[in-house]
Amino acid sequence: MTDESVPGFALVVPPVRSKQELALSKRFAAHIGMKSVPENTVAQVIQNEPMPRIPRENDVPIDADVKEQLLRVFFENIFPHMQGFRADFRISNATDEDLDAEVAETIRHYQSLGLTDEIPVLNDEVVRFKQVRRVLALMVEEDLVRRDTIIPLAYLPDLFMAVPVWYFYTDEIEQQEIVDDWETEDPCVHPRVETFCDLFPHQVWYDTFQLFNRRVRTLQQYRGEVIPAAIAKRMAKAVTLFDHVVIATPYHDEAGLDWNNPEWRRAIDPYVLGFKKGLPCFFVIGRFSDTGTFPLFNELLADTIEFLRTNQQKLKAFNDIYQPFWHHEPTANEPADDDAMYGYETEKMFGDYLMDHIDRLLGEFERGTLFDWLRGPNPEPLVVLR
Repeated sequence: MTDESVPGFALVVPPVRSKQELALSKRFAAHIGMKSVPENTVAQVIQNEPMPRIPRENDVPIDADVKEQLLRVFFENIFPHMQGFRADFRISNATDEDLDAEVAETIRHYQSLGLTDEIPVLNDEVVRFKQVRRVLALMVEEDLVRRDTIIPLAYLPDLFMAVPVWYFYTDEIEQQEIVDDWETEDPCVHPRVETFCDLFPHQVWYDTFQLFNRRVRTLQQYRGEVIPAAIAKRMAKAVTLFDHVVIATPYHDEAGLDWNNPEWRRAIDPYVLGFKKGLPCFFVIGRFSDTGTFPLFNELLADTIEFLRTNQQKLKAFNDIYQPFWHHEPTANEPADDDAMYGYETEKMFGDYLMDHIDRLLGEFERGTLFDWLRGPNPEPLVVLR
């Protein structure tokens, strides 16, 4: 993987880290309640090199001008074509007068040329440009312009494996639909599940993501550590700017009904993540402990591995569901854009199929190749949310 994983990330992501550097994971007072995780599993996590280009020891820009310049170059690389519309790439104190005037004139030219189909495309891109600027402004306002908070989407599987049980912000209508899904033995695949599966469109990732998130959880279903006041305030802003805001937790005991309600002592310290459509990165907009992205990260990832090893047999509960709804690569008998409406057929009972998947996952982990396996054969070109 190169620094071009995210355009402009040469400023944000430093050279490849050594395994010694990947092992750095300070403990803070906030983590005193963390459960014990086998040291040999933690050591194996490091051998798998999760998020290898993101620094564990973070040099936080202090100077406001440095933060502004860092994000401005990143912004320019995300929207290079907007320079032709006299767009203002400043994050703070930006004005859109020149941009709006240029867009209005361009639309008149489109109309005179009969290019009316291009008008909504241009308008949508201008809206997206302004929305992303507001996202970056939030990062400035909340002092989150750091090298471990703007992460290439290609690294999402790495973070996911540390905190795989997700809770989504949703509106009231979607909340009710999701509540109904939890009353259904075999719910249809939710659009949010499809969205995050399709970041890495191959069956290995589909199966891994859905092991923990087959049924979407809303923030209203969250039951865990107290959400700090500063995090709650930041989330209230974030949900107006991002397309998806998620509390990503290490609460493996919430893996769900389909695991036959596994018992597992919880790890601690969830993350809050923000996702914006069209961007090849995601944002760490909070950590309950406010200690940064990586403290406890190796241990959390090791805890997920231990959970899978211990509870693998509980997936036999899936054997009670014939061809469950499951986001998957379309077969020859179904439309590619409608696969979520079909039960997933395998040669084995579905629980046995998933247990075999975990066998493969654990094998890749032991070989030190877990994250390449999860991303799939073609993580490049860039993965983006649609």
